[in-house]
Amino acid sequence: MNHGYLWAVTSDGTPQRISSKEKPEANDIYDWEDFPVTGAGGEQVHILKVAATPGVIFGIDRAGQIYVFVLQTHLAIRQVVSTYSNQRWYPFVGWSSRTLPTDRPMFSNEDGSKRLTFESFSLRSDGWRWEEPWMVGQDVRRYDKEGWEYAFNFGSGVDYQPVQKKLSMVRRRLFKRTMRYVAIEHWIQMAVTSQEHTFLDICAGNFASGSEGCFDLYALSEAASVYRREGICRNNPEGTRWAKIEGIYGKDGEPEDISAIGTSPAHRCLLALTWDGRLYSRGGMKSDSPTGKLWIEISLPASLPITGFALGAKSLWIVSVEGKIFTTTISLSSNSVAPDYAKLREAGEAMCRMSCTVNDQVLAISNRDEKLHVRSGVCPDEPYGEQWLPVVHRAAETRVLQIGSVYPLSGKSRSVFCIQPRPLSAESIVLIGLGTDDERDQWVQMIEKMRADKNNTQVPVPLSAAPALLVPGHFHRISAGAERIVWAVTKGGYAYALDAKYDPLDEEAEYFYRQYDAELETIVEYQKHALFRGFIPFEGKTGGVYAWSDLDGRHKEKTMKLARGWAWSDPEWRMVADWDYGTALDGKWGIDEKKGNARRRYWQRERAFETAGPWIRVYRKSGTIKEIRFSRPLEFEVPWEKVDLEDLISFTSY
Repeated sequence: MNHGYLWAVTSDGTPQRISSKEKPEANDIYDWEDFPVTGAGGEQVHILKVAATPGVIFGIDRAGQIYVFVLQTHLAIRQVVSTYSNQRWYPFVGWSSRTLPTDRPMFSNEDGSKRLTFESFSLRSDGWRWEEPWMVGQDVRRYDKEGWEYAFNFGSGVDYQPVQKKLSMVRRRLFKRTMRYVAIEHWIQMAVTSQEHTFLDICAGNFASGSEGCFDLYALSEAASVYRREGICRNNPEGTRWAKIEGIYGKDGEPEDISAIGTSPAHRCLLALTWDGRLYSRGGMKSDSPTGKLWIEISLPASLPITGFALGAKSLWIVSVEGKIFTTTISLSSNSVAPDYAKLREAGEAMCRMSCTVNDQVLAISNRDEKLHVRSGVCPDEPYGEQWLPVVHRAAETRVLQIGSVYPLSGKSRSVFCIQPRPLSAESIVLIGLGTDDERDQWVQMIEKMRADKNNTQVPVPLSAAPALLVPGHFHRISAGAERIVWAVTKGGYAYALDAKYDPLDEEAEYFYRQYDAELETIVEYQKHALFRGFIPFEGKTGGVYAWSDLDGRHKEKTMKLARGWAWSDPEWRMVADWDYGTALDGKWGIDEKKGNARRRYWQRERAFETAGPWIRVYRKSGTIKEIRFSRPLEFEVPWEKVDLEDLISFTSY
């Protein structure tokens, strides 16, 4: 399910997001999630602004470079590139790639007008990976068994045949290669094709264009030039190139300096704000002319200059030089924005950097404390709203510099939880272990929604619905005894003891004990055999088997999102075995390649868990520990650092 998100940028340049809802000012059960941008050397990149779309987020850093963040999707993002190998037949020589000077090049596009060698194609950015080597076209209706199609001569309108005839003097062969976007939910820098493409501002809109994954993306360069990104679609979220839009010229013929740009999330349109506070709309923006034809100045109330604006589906919000906010409804004529100033109304003050959503909800940042606010009461019958309300942020000191848009919503390792039934007390703590990281995360999501009432009154609740704290750590086995004594063992065979002084109710306590654990993630890639095409990859599930799965057959991808606390310690997946052939995807494996109708291979990548918490490492002189069991109940509490290991537990070593 595609949940909407509200995106923001903090004062230290970190993008954040929170799940959106109808009333974001009441969104106090979810916390903001950081998505920092890192450079090639691992350093944090300071983001100045983000532009959010339903599936892709764009950000600009201090150097004017654009970064791309693609949200998780159930469909793979792929692009297929192709080129043709061309040959001519010569007497006594036969077929040769040396074509005549009047012929098409040795490698070209389909109509032969452009030279395209294998080296002409490269990955669009660091977010793409090649899925396969170059493959020959295998359509038996068009090509022979080697992939060739024949004709008398090259040229336009030539009828190629899959069979060589006496008058077949030329032939061509199609080569295809597929690239896949793998950087899902990771920031990737957009490829820079020109030194002119360093930007100051960016905006995105027209999300209801009718084509899946298509939208409009505009950018303002440091030279005050406006660009539109071309080629954006579902299978190419970054687009292909920047197309320059002609500038704004004054009555004296001199170019106007543009300071900001904006667009509507619901329509194809573009607004530009000049340095002296005048607002322009780009006219004539249609599907056959997406960059428009001319700039039209929008008259402002009392001809007052403005310092900011935000455009919704049916509303325009502007900020005057005095800091006052005005709003009115709009209409579109030839894709040019026309405000209805007869309905102009003042809507508060001391707000800036506004952003509108597809349903005309409005967010802004306070000039006083840089806190994020939302305009309450905005609806079709009351487009002006009622008042500005702060959006809840658990980190009270967080300052927001810029906001994106809201999209309305119509292993065997174990984690430890401390459960405290209300009324809260240190004596009513129950420790439980969960079997998988997924189970743990489900508990976290459920329990985070439970809070005391507004007056902090402690209300008794059933144990099954009690609030909980997640104790940082990751273990393979956990054993709890009396007096809150807890032992744990990692999968690597290292023993840990819970600090006897640990109190989950003490919010001010800090623990600096380090714990590290690592696991090897293994996934299996499956391919099936197709007539005339050989072994090919497939999508989803076929014959009860996923194209990518873990060792237990559960669906997994190379782009899997790790559970909380985990990060990849290996930079890339590595193949650990060559192809294994089978009679079918769910059949017998280990047969000869020539008899195989399916094949599979294994990929591995190490992931690591590192945290600081209340677990103390217990060192042993030799051997590794597999399991810890309490041999007898304890009647007194002993500090962990004084505990005699052999008196308390029994070891099962590897």
